[in-house]
Amino acid sequence: MARQFKKLAHSLYECKYHVVFCPKYRYKILQEEVAKYVMQQIYRLCSQKDGVEVVEGNVQIDHVHLVVSIPPKYAVSRFMGFLKGKLALQLFDRFPQLRKKYWGQHGLPNNDNKASLTPGLMRHPLSVDNIEKGLHNYLEIQPKGVMLQIVAIIFNLNWNR
Repeated sequence: MARQFKKLAHSLYECKYHVVFCPKYRYKILQEEVAKYVMQQIYRLCSQKDGVEVVEGNVQIDHVHLVVSIPPKYAVSRFMGFLKGKLALQLFDRFPQLRKKYWGQHGLPNNDNKASLTPGLMRHPLSVDNIEKGLHNYLEIQPKGVMLQIVAIIFNLNWNR
């Protein structure tokens, strides 16, 4: 995997985050049409933020795995709050039957992402490729039912010019 650094005004960076989030009470609602819609909306919402892109994504029946490239100018927790909030509202508009399962219209838990984004910051430029391969393999085996308890692996490389 060739590294592709991106630029901001005063820095080069490669920031990719593996995040996992799930519906309230981990209801098994992300099936078929809902799962396809969720992935479409994730791509659309990420494109609204400058420099944010989805590297890989996987929607399971009760949770979503994403590897997202987010520039250092955005706080990961704020971006995930934006993504989960907008996604929940759009899901309720598109699938009104989901409102019945979620009292008060709260589809994704709002805890400022403290539980779903526990940053395990790793600064080790020599093993970034191995980490990317491991995340790719992990996302590939997810549909086969292997569930590992990784809440979030965040690797962040930020070099000043």
